[in-house]
Amino acid sequence: MRCRNKVGVIVAVLWLAGCAATPAQRQTAGATDTAHAVGPQFDQALGLMHAQHYSQAIPLLEPLNKARPDSQLVAVNLAIAQSRSDHDAQAEPLLHRLLAQYPADAVAWNELGMLQRRAGQFAAAQHSYEQALAANAAYADAELNLAILYDLYLQQPAQALPHYRRYQTLATTPDKRVSLWIAELSKMAISSAKDSQQP
Repeated sequence: MRCRNKVGVIVAVLWLAGCAATPAQRQTAGATDTAHAVGPQFDQALGLMHAQHYSQAIPLLEPLNKARPDSQLVAVNLAIAQSRSDHDAQAEPLLHRLLAQYPADAVAWNELGMLQRRAGQFAAAQHSYEQALAANAAYADAELNLAILYDLYLQQPAQALPHYRRYQTLATTPDKRVSLWIAELSKMAISSAKDSQQP
């Protein structure tokens, strides 16, 4: 019952969790360039992404990605724009190429995890979120996405609970909805412990 009531809210949270890191500028570990260095076309694409006009950002980012194949920042933002525009078939191979070159790119790992979760590849998504956190232990979005994966998709609420708690410590402002989920999962854990102690 709890999961059924929470699904609608979770979908929105997953979207927000993915959007919170876009455009990718700060969490990209060891970025080879900066937004300023890429140029005004990239700035325009970032502006469109901030406004959630992802499909409009793609035509600006694609030629930049071809012209600057070494640009980690351009590639990860193009993958994000593609993913948010339901072009998963283009985003996933781009993310794999990017991570082969920059394996410590936390944003790319998180984005790949979301694509894998949508495709029902839950074990792969778990690995990707864990890799994102290994690259950046303070990456709140990956922490939340991992918690949601454990909670709703893997049906492992006990494993979800510490990740929800960690997310709340990392988030700029604690999320009231996540606080409710923590309280609910904590009650379930206490109830389960009591049941297991009964003869």
